[in-house]
Amino acid sequence: MGEVSFEMPYTFRWIETTPHFDIVLLKLKKGFPIPPHNHPSTTGVALVISGSTCITTYELEDALHEVKRSALRVVKMSEFRAWDVSTLTSTRDNIHSVEALDDFCHIIDIFTPPKNFLKATIYPGLKNVGRCQ
Repeated sequence: MGEVSFEMPYTFRWIETTPHFDIVLLKLKKGFPIPPHNHPSTTGVALVISGSTCITTYELEDALHEVKRSALRVVKMSEFRAWDVSTLTSTRDNIHSVEALDDFCHIIDIFTPPKNFLKATIYPGLKNVGRCQ
């Protein structure tokens, strides 16, 4: 499958990819959040397998849903620990950011359809708005 490492200290490793779904291991390092982004037309399940994470979900504030003209509004901030599960759909919790709360956090993500992350929008200039309480 392969490993994709970006310039930031988080890594995606493909565990399995099929015509119907992807299974990906996400490794996060504390202090380096994944910025707000989406997974268009995707359903996903995230299982935290070690550490803890804060997942912040957002929604677009304008009716046009155009990235260049939109601002994001925080919907919720949730903390997930080992063996907790988070889900998203194309219409619920799809715009989100992810941040490790421990030194390291490992998450298994399952996405359907596969490879839809290649169509993701990263919302530039936005950072996580705070810590989970």
